[in-house]
Amino acid sequence: MNNCTELVPHAKVMTDLKESLSKVAEVINSDTIHYVDIPVHGNVGDILIMAGTIKFLEDNGIRRTQTSGYFNYSPNWAEPGVPIVFHGGGNLGDLYACPQAIREEVVSKCHGNRIVILPQTIHFSDTEKYEACCAIFSKHPDLHIFVRDAKSVALARRMTPNVYLSPDMAHQLWPMTKRPRQGSGRLRFLRTDDERGSENSSDEQKSIDWPELIGWHGTILRAYSKIGQLPLIRSFRLTANLHSAGWLLYSSYLIERSASYFSKHAEVDTDRLHGHILSSLLGIRNTVRDNSYGKNGNYVSCWTQTSDLVRSVKQIEHGDY
Repeated sequence: MNNCTELVPHAKVMTDLKESLSKVAEVINSDTIHYVDIPVHGNVGDILIMAGTIKFLEDNGIRRTQTSGYFNYSPNWAEPGVPIVFHGGGNLGDLYACPQAIREEVVSKCHGNRIVILPQTIHFSDTEKYEACCAIFSKHPDLHIFVRDAKSVALARRMTPNVYLSPDMAHQLWPMTKRPRQGSGRLRFLRTDDERGSENSSDEQKSIDWPELIGWHGTILRAYSKIGQLPLIRSFRLTANLHSAGWLLYSSYLIERSASYFSKHAEVDTDRLHGHILSSLLGIRNTVRDNSYGKNGNYVSCWTQTSDLVRSVKQIEHGDY
């Protein structure tokens, strides 16, 4: 290995990342919150973030008085003095219009509430949309944004002075118990959506992505999401909360299903950020390829590249391994 940062035991890296999330509780600074934009879809990566967030809130004695998807939350439900906390991930920007729309609506209308955006990767392909977002966000007097990489820090500084570099909330799940079956072979876990990276070549051997992994459960998820958007559900706090409660129970099964599948393998090759993070939570050796706009490479460089179980394709190409 040449010029590579000195590697350290994987368990230490993961423990340190989990402990660094304590800053989130300091910024929330409340024992009750509204938790908004929970992921009601089949991307298990987002579900892992949600599970980590809920565990973090429970571990820190923070109660959710409202839990909603982006499609069934109203700014009118904001309670005086109660922070509104947005789910983390990679949808702050113009790639995913609906979650961005509810963020901008809440930030523009709820100036009396502290707003905390949990660790995000920020990406705008349209400069005008970025400027519009900055104009809305910068007017809020108590907006706090956690971001997952240095590039996102620079973008967030235009939105608020309250910006914090932080790892993903899924790290609160460390350690996840590796399933009993002895892992063998290599899992190729590669994106099939618009974030597919150039390193993910279609002529390579067979791979799998979240839709194939969850299989027929995807049909149930789509139906459950549509139910949550019905007027009777999305118009009332109680029904929105009940819808979310049912989803949280079901989503735990999807995490278990995914973890069990990953644990059948001794190594994972992935361009999914949470393919990397789930492998790391399970203590499985993994190689990380980049997605379409550099999210994975930036994350690994910032947080996990020192682990003795993690390597990136860029590190291999540069002769660091």
